Amino acid sequence: MGSDIGIDYYFEINTEEISDSTLVPLEQFKEKTSLEINKLADSSFALELEGRKMLIKPGERKAQINDTKIEMAAEALEVNDDLLISFDALEVLFEDYKERYIQETKIDSPEVDLDKPGFNLFLDPVEGEIGDDSLVVELILVNSSGRNQNLSFNTSQKYDLEIKDEEGRVHWRWSEGKAFAQVLQNLRIEPGEKEVWEVEIAIEDLAPGEYYLTGWIVGRRRDLTTAETRLIIKE
Repeated sequence: MGSDIGIDYYFEINTEEISDSTLVPLEQFKEKTSLEINKLADSSFALELEGRKMLIKPGERKAQINDTKIEMAAEALEVNDDLLISFDALEVLFEDYKERYIQETKIDSPEVDLDKPGFNLFLDPVEGEIGDDSLVVELILVNSSGRNQNLSFNTSQKYDLEIKDEEGRVHWRWSEGKAFAQVLQNLRIEPGEKEVWEVEIAIEDLAPGEYYLTGWIVGRRRDLTTAETRLIIKE
């Protein structure tokens, strides 16, 4: 839909263009948010959303949000017991709602130092590729050791990643359910060179909370593992 409210995927408004005076029915939000709507004896409506209270009367443009009076771009309207308010009033009611309550993912990754001496493995989030269902990271193997590095693998699998919770329980592993060719492979990385794998990580089944993402190289080099990258799934 495109709006400044920040929870546009919750809105189901059948209109091509939305302006401040567009009337929006509120009943649809009760299932997806904690919005409460109560009709009072004087036919006005009392709305409450996580401590934000709004008082609106159908047929009027004036409203009150907490202790502040506002003027809406259009008169409120009651249709079949559903209250319709102007879009600008809706923005006021839902102000800061997404930042506090809509599920979103934050990834707190240790700083990637590609010039760190040695043979090192890093995780780096791909900018703009963090969504509600998945995120994309780059697994970067860097040779800053000053000499050639050779890795041997018993199958076609070269790396793995997993997500654990704070108690160490594994909630997702990249290799789970995958089949790998049973062939011996070698990977040679020259000094100053790097190998980069882009990996999509499923987070749609993660409950809100704090998790830790780790990646590592499989095979004989058990020392090649990344620092823990913190994932925060907000409710």
